[in-house]
Amino acid sequence: MNEANLTYEHIIKIKKIDETVVYDQIKIEWWFESDYLNINTEAIINYFELVSIFKNYSWKRGSGHQIEEWVKKSNIESVYRAAISEISLIIKRD
Repeated sequence: MNEANLTYEHIIKIKKIDETVVYDQIKIEWWFESDYLNINTEAIINYFELVSIFKNYSWKRGSGHQIEEWVKKSNIESVYRAAISEISLIIKRD
């Protein structure tokens, strides 16, 4: 959950995200499947897909307005909240 929180803070503050180590590892694990967990993981996947888009923006001079516009249109807050809800369910499951 910490990585989701940190990436969200970076996005809303328009700060560059260099990597997503935890999610990049978890997404390839055999157990990260909705059927196995008996918990929907779609919101987590959707959130980190948005993080990936944000991460891959060009951070060169003059691109700030494009990034800010994307953040406004991305619906990031509601996608983040849905992901946090799913992550919480997975944590409580254990």
